[in-house]
Amino acid sequence: MNIIDWLLNIACVFLWIDWRSGRIGRPQTALSIASALRHTGRPSSRGLGSLAALFAILLIRPLFYFSIGPSINWTGSLNFIAIAIPWRSDVLSRMYLFSTLSFLIALGIYYSWLFLLAGVNRHRGPINDEDVMHRFVRGQLGLLDRIPWWLKLFIPSLVAAIFWMLLSILLVELELIPPTQNPNAMRGQATAFALAALLSWKWLLIFIFIVHLLNLYVYLGTHPLWTYLSASARIVLYPLSFLRVGKVDLSPVAGIAFVLLVSELLLKPLVIDLFRRHIV
Repeated sequence: MNIIDWLLNIACVFLWIDWRSGRIGRPQTALSIASALRHTGRPSSRGLGSLAALFAILLIRPLFYFSIGPSINWTGSLNFIAIAIPWRSDVLSRMYLFSTLSFLIALGIYYSWLFLLAGVNRHRGPINDEDVMHRFVRGQLGLLDRIPWWLKLFIPSLVAAIFWMLLSILLVELELIPPTQNPNAMRGQATAFALAALLSWKWLLIFIFIVHLLNLYVYLGTHPLWTYLSASARIVLYPLSFLRVGKVDLSPVAGIAFVLLVSELLLKPLVIDLFRRHIV
């Protein structure tokens, strides 16, 4: 059931991407769902269909969880690294809340990736406004793309902290977490979530570095996605450029190792420790 929820969240995010692409006019890229079906800048009502399908999933899947979950003793869970919140599948209202929050978290991760890519490729280096993937990222962000690049890198942490402060009020009301009387405790929890938001970049960075590594030694084709990711990797890995000697470039391998070490040995333990010290 958890796998089904995860797959449905991915489907919902792609429907959101398709809707956003329909609003901004679709570039010639195969990244989004129906990219081959519409021309750049051509208005279409298909985007509204994607949005309707998204809301239909969010409306129907809690009913599915409610009808199937109790019979298989399934309990929904939202894992926030430092704490996992259980959701009873035999209470329909909680399944609707679980379904909505689960999607919002997936959408938040997607936008944190967009902010990272937009912040890294800030009108410098090999990426420019004519690059189809760069325009896709900027189009998905919309007005948010006007934010200064340094603030884009900070926004995921800020949103995660505010999200937890608001969500914790609801969780206390539902008696899923103990109430927090000390303002310092709430600030500590918010700080933990701000740091946890940085962990959402881990798999994106690793994927970018792997694509760049493959692109160095294997021909991946001419798809703009590979060019974009490889160029992004070069920007992020610039501090490790000393590992590039002739045709040998070990910076992607070092970058993967660095991301894993920082996320698993530094950030994740820090988030868990900080949250647990401020949970009461």
